[in-house]
Amino acid sequence: MSDVKMVKFRGAMGGYSKKDVNRYIEQISIDFARREEMLKGDIESEKRKVSEAKSRIEELTHILRKMPRPSQMTESPLRKRAEKSFRKCLMSLHAVFMPQKRAKRS
Repeated sequence: MSDVKMVKFRGAMGGYSKKDVNRYIEQISIDFARREEMLKGDIESEKRKVSEAKSRIEELTHILRKMPRPSQMTESPLRKRAEKSFRKCLMSLHAVFMPQKRAKRS
């Protein structure tokens, strides 16, 4: 919690004002809970992205395995189609693993 400022409590008989300390702890607890929920949401979002990426990788791997090898491609249209499919696969992987940067939360 690097943004926590130096906190001063009023003095009271036998130490600090219990009311001030409790109020501070309550506020810090609320802030912590809010941040924790935000981070939990981020974690779940990232887990979903990883799961989707794994599924997409499996799908694209299956497609690539079914494609003929370059040495097997003698006809130009077949080769062009294979290259186009391969580029689409690469673009899909790029979109999954290199998404646009998210706006920074404050």
